Amino acid sequence: MPVNGRTVYQGYLFVGEQLLNESGMRHHPVTPMEDAHRAA
Repeated sequence: MPVNGRTVYQGYLFVGEQLLNESGMRHHPVTPMEDAHRAA
């Protein structure tokens, strides 16, 4: 697992075991992450 805890699995970005959009990054004031799907 990368040092920052982010991984891509089947096209979805995870922070630890959570989808990115379900993590604290969802409401980031500068760059909100509302979609964990990573387009190829």
